[in-house]
Amino acid sequence: MSSINSGGSNRDVVVRQEHKAGEKLFVDYAGDPIPLYDPQGGPERQASLFVAVLGASNYSYAEATASQELENWIGSHIRAFEFFQGVPQLVIPDFVPGNKIGVLCRSPLCAQGTRNPRRY
Repeated sequence: MSSINSGGSNRDVVVRQEHKAGEKLFVDYAGDPIPLYDPQGGPERQASLFVAVLGASNYSYAEATASQELENWIGSHIRAFEFFQGVPQLVIPDFVPGNKIGVLCRSPLCAQGTRNPRRY
């Protein structure tokens, strides 16, 4: 957290965002891959943790997937929508690995935002 020095004392900077119910779903893969262990003694595998959080309530959905490939990315969204029993007005990804949005959205407007995702 950042601090501001105001009149000789440091104060933490806090930015509060308000979200309307049903408006936004924030999605991302969380951190490094996690190990998956086979209870039958099979080999350990790595998995990616997909997380979806509703903005207004922080109600959350998470699942482990074999990879962050397009098929898993789309499947995770579908299962999250089923879990929440609905689709929000906006789905907001943090950073999309592998330019998945550019693959899914072919319009010139989408292409502008996917050329340099770090810019936005």
